[in-house]
Amino acid sequence: MYKKVSTNMNFVDREKAVEQFWKENWNGIGQWYLKQKRDDDVIISASPEFLLRPVCKRLGVTLMASRVDPDTGIYDGLNC
Repeated sequence: MYKKVSTNMNFVDREKAVEQFWKENWNGIGQWYLKQKRDDDVIISASPEFLLRPVCKRLGVTLMASRVDPDTGIYDGLNC
């Protein structure tokens, strides 16, 4: 079953907005986490993948999150 979240997600430059969010909020999670980070860590979230992918890449961890088309807001499968 597919769930439609929004019909128009093109009102903002998503990539820039997500990049700016993590730039502003990196220090809130990065430092404490990096002290205990392990190679096999996995971040699991119901949030859309495209919102968390940049920070997970920066952290070097595997991500499991909801697959949502960033252009349409339509879930590609079940909510994580």
